[in-house]
Amino acid sequence: MKIFAFKNYFFYVLIVAVTSTPFFIKRFDSSFVAPYAIYIIAVALLAIFICNFDSRKYFFFKSHVPWVFCVLVIAIMNAWLYPGTRLVKNPSTAPSALIEPAKALFYNRSNPYSVVLFDGAPISPGPGWILLNSPFSLNNLIILLTPTYLLIACICIARLDKAHAFFFSLLLLASLNFLQLSIVGHDLQAISLALVSLTLALSRYHANKSLFVIIAILASLVATARAPLVVAPVVMGICLATIDRAHGLKFAMLSTSIAVLVHFIFYIWVIKQGLFYQPLHVFGRALHSGSPTLLGLGVFIWVAFAIFMQRRLTKDPSTWLLFTWVVLSVPFAFVGIGELIREGIFSLKAWAAWEGKGYVMFTLPLLVAGLILSTNQLADVNKSPS
Repeated sequence: MKIFAFKNYFFYVLIVAVTSTPFFIKRFDSSFVAPYAIYIIAVALLAIFICNFDSRKYFFFKSHVPWVFCVLVIAIMNAWLYPGTRLVKNPSTAPSALIEPAKALFYNRSNPYSVVLFDGAPISPGPGWILLNSPFSLNNLIILLTPTYLLIACICIARLDKAHAFFFSLLLLASLNFLQLSIVGHDLQAISLALVSLTLALSRYHANKSLFVIIAILASLVATARAPLVVAPVVMGICLATIDRAHGLKFAMLSTSIAVLVHFIFYIWVIKQGLFYQPLHVFGRALHSGSPTLLGLGVFIWVAFAIFMQRRLTKDPSTWLLFTWVVLSVPFAFVGIGELIREGIFSLKAWAAWEGKGYVMFTLPLLVAGLILSTNQLADVNKSPS
């Protein structure tokens, strides 16, 4: 059983090379070329192994042990390296953007958006996402944010095939950008992992009324993670419509309504206090990230790609994941790339300080999961000797 078709493995090598380039440029010196070349070769060899992987020859990978090990590796790396990321001169505000609003809400009973972060940066996470992740924020467990969501995503993939779950986690480990975001306690990749889990859960349990409602509620909370992500439940509803149009419409309406309601409640609370609803700053950031021409091009490509992928939707959840990846990645990518162009795309200093790279690359888990599951050879796995 081959996990990847050749075109898929080549595409992944290209993606992982691009997503890891800023990591190397940030540390650019005379020895830049050698480690970068070694890294790309290692990723290519890994992808070749995956492309030629046969579960009938490697029975060990059909167990839960390999993918659980990968999740543990990320958890250990976070626990080991995260404290050091808080001691640097300009630490990431991402963990604080989840922790401080949660503390304000639960400890002080005050508006979460009355908080001002240490460097004055606006708070991007929406209220539902802050509430959902409060167990991490309030108990100093932010280091477990990404590992936990990765664990859940792997469990969902492992229900289809354990080897797929292993290679999903392994390929994410191969992306230095994914590791960097995880180690600094950023929530962007956790959002994408949550969407992987919810998409697979919806495809599997949509006929169960109780689970249908639970998935819709969870999707609505995740959809508040960033203001533009309110489109995510609509995307999931469109995907579900390939199986049942009525259910797809119900899901989109229910989940989107809850997400909008949560935003509205906290928005009114903020306005009554004469404050700015900070999650909305993402739209302002998009408008100032580039020229009108670039933004117009981004909208055109977004619509074109979305229509292209929507017409190729089937009941196969891999098409759902790839459709979601396109819809979410293109607009965020143009915002991030626009910021880089504005700061100087040919400047190493601009690349090193490029904050928008997280927005360009945070949907990587959706892409990887979609590529892995797109082989449609799960039946071969089930028939292979155990």
